[in-house]
Amino acid sequence: MRHPTPSESLATLTWLQALLPTAFSIAGSVVLIACALHVRSDHTNRQPVITYAGPLAEWMPGIAWLGWLLSFIGIGFAIGLLGHSRSRKRIAIYAGMYLAIANFVWGLIYVAALLED
Repeated sequence: MRHPTPSESLATLTWLQALLPTAFSIAGSVVLIACALHVRSDHTNRQPVITYAGPLAEWMPGIAWLGWLLSFIGIGFAIGLLGHSRSRKRIAIYAGMYLAIANFVWGLIYVAALLED
């Protein structure tokens, strides 16, 4: 039995590999939603002040960065795996990439809504 060439072995993705971007994107979404639930915006002054409430308030900026990082890793996995897939598994890869990009877009919209006057 001959060993597959590198291009042949990379062309056969398992469903677990195809779902990696989606898993990282979902994890990033969960972390970002948890951070969004703890945000408090104070508009009593001219410039809005954004604070975090709850027992992990001092850790929330770092946890938010973790959510962004998980989404970025999901995009990286998706870009890396798209070149090696030629089957229906591309749908799962595209879903993970879409969700990760949506995390970035909705995160920016959320911050803009918090900072509006």
